[in-house]
Amino acid sequence: EIAAAVARGMTTDHLRRMAVAAGMTTLLGYGLELVRQGITTLEEVERVLLTDVGLATERRARVLSSLNCPGCGAGLRDQWLECPYCLQQRPT
Repeated sequence: EIAAAVARGMTTDHLRRMAVAAGMTTLLGYGLELVRQGITTLEEVERVLLTDVGLATERRARVLSSLNCPGCGAGLRDQWLECPYCLQQRPT
């Protein structure tokens, strides 16, 4: 299912949501589990994951996700009035 989504050109945000729904643990989730187990500290997880680059990437992902079709998650170009993949009307 994920391979098919990659082949259709789905966004990384959509692929990540699919992977999490299929049981993938995010790096943040895994880091927090290591904190619960006493293997690492919250400060270390924060240092590794919440760098300026990480924040910039998260902000960019949020902006890009607003440019996706609400029906299938495919990326939409500014000039498209409907999704070419599932034909759902673009939100106004």
